[in-house]
Amino acid sequence: MKTFWNKVNKTDSCWNWTGALNTYGYGHHNKHGLAHRYLLKNMGIDIEGKIVCHTCDNRRCVNPEHLFIGTNQDNEHDKIKKGRAPRKLTPTAVLEIRNGNFTKKELADKYKVSITTIYDVQQYRSWNDLSLY
Repeated sequence: MKTFWNKVNKTDSCWNWTGALNTYGYGHHNKHGLAHRYLLKNMGIDIEGKIVCHTCDNRRCVNPEHLFIGTNQDNEHDKIKKGRAPRKLTPTAVLEIRNGNFTKKELADKYKVSITTIYDVQQYRSWNDLSLY
C-alpha cells in the first residue's frame, strides 16, 4: 500500500490520484487496476461485481468518503440526477419510438441514432424509467 499512498495527493476534499490514468481518466494502480477500487478492496469492502461511483464526480479521487457502491443502474441514475448524461433522445422521442408506426431505420434516421439504439428503447433496455427525465 505504500506505493499506492505515494501516488495520492490529499486535499481538503478529494484525494487525487497522481499516478497513471486509464483512457477514461480514472486512476490506474499498476497491475491492480482502478485505484479507487483497489483502495476499497484493501479496506476489506466487497466490491466484486459492483460499481464504485464517485459522489464528487472526480475520476482521480480515491477518498473513500467520496465513493459509494452501487449497480450500473445506480450509476446511471446518479449521472442523470447530476445532469451528466447527455442524451440524443428526449422522453417525447422515446414515446414516439415505442408507440409510433415507423420502421427502426426511419426512426434511427430521424433521431440520428443507430438502429440498435432504437431497438434498445423499444425493448426497454434503455430509457426504462422515463420518470427520471
